[in-house]
Amino acid sequence: MLLPKDILPENSIYFYGALVLKYLNANELEKTDIITLYHRIKKESDISMISFSLALDWLYLINTVEIDSEGVVNLCT
Repeated sequence: MLLPKDILPENSIYFYGALVLKYLNANELEKTDIITLYHRIKKESDISMISFSLALDWLYLINTVEIDSEGVVNLCT
């Protein structure tokens, strides 16, 4: 599912990760928790919670985002 061969690229974890990064870059000063972030990304794309979670996991693993103890998602510096 990271790089799908049989489905649209817009349904890949890479694409969803890019949407998350786009939103976080545009709203860098705003504190955004996981659920609020999901709902804002959902307005832009038809993303499931599972795909959103996988995208966040992937971004965390590549050290691009961090999630604090309050559930706020931040870009890594």
